[in-house]
Amino acid sequence: MVTVVGCKMKIIVLIAIIGLVYQTRKPLHCAIFYTVIMTAYSMMYDWDFTGLVIFGAITFAITFAFLWLLDRFSWGILHFTILLVGSGVMMLFT
Repeated sequence: MVTVVGCKMKIIVLIAIIGLVYQTRKPLHCAIFYTVIMTAYSMMYDWDFTGLVIFGAITFAITFAFLWLLDRFSWGILHFTILLVGSGVMMLFT
């Protein structure tokens, strides 16, 4: 269950990660960083180890795909479409 505090934290971390990928141009490192933060945050909800591993794998896959596409298409209408759609997907599924 996503709380309001969790949603606000996800938005802040997502904005920071997007800014980090713009500056470093290393989507793999940024995806790992985001996955570690979200998995550590999920530990507060008393998940079992298997659930955390599955959550971490799904979060990493979605995050890396989003950040890689964002880095690959760095300008234009496609970039902003990826940014809007990807941010929505990230908020819903990670």
